[in-house]
Amino acid sequence: FYQPVYLQAGKTYTLSGYINTTGNTANHFANGGAFVSFFKENANGVTVVNKKSTYVNYPTSNAIDGGWERVSVTYTPVEGGKYFAAMGVENCTSVVVSFDDLQLETGDASSTANLIQFGSFETANVSSGTASTAGATTYWTPGTGAAVSTPSHHGGYCMRIYGSLTDQRRASQTVNIKASVDSTWLLSGWAMANSVASPGMG
Repeated sequence: FYQPVYLQAGKTYTLSGYINTTGNTANHFANGGAFVSFFKENANGVTVVNKKSTYVNYPTSNAIDGGWERVSVTYTPVEGGKYFAAMGVENCTSVVVSFDDLQLETGDASSTANLIQFGSFETANVSSGTASTAGATTYWTPGTGAAVSTPSHHGGYCMRIYGSLTDQRRASQTVNIKASVDSTWLLSGWAMANSVASPGMG
């Protein structure tokens, strides 16, 4: 799978993503593996650039981050123009691989673009109707919050907080930031309410 990206000559880019190969065996990975890559084709459709990350050519451990491992590839194009950011598997036999959270950025190393952890609530277990299941409290102090499947803005889950006329309700997490005192940070998200009182209306 791939998508076109337009890169500037002489500028360094890093493509990263998470790969999960749990459930496979070493025999599945003959002479290749799973990877992320940059590639470029000429006018005849011939690949002239093919810059890959290191292979994930072994079964990842489900005991470590659920089997997800982050890989990255850094590339500085000599010529600007249309390239492709890709994820793929090659030289493997009957292998099943999952990819997630691909990220393209400038610079020679991958970063954590989002400092908020578990911001999508996508792995919440909503069967009990609380945010304290499936590791949610590893990142969030839910307070009166509850993980629910509807009405989510994107994906399958969202955090619902039940309001009160007499106090402030919130879910929160601690974010450690090491930066100069004049740095600016932006916190954003999507919110929806059945009703919100106007200022001064209680």
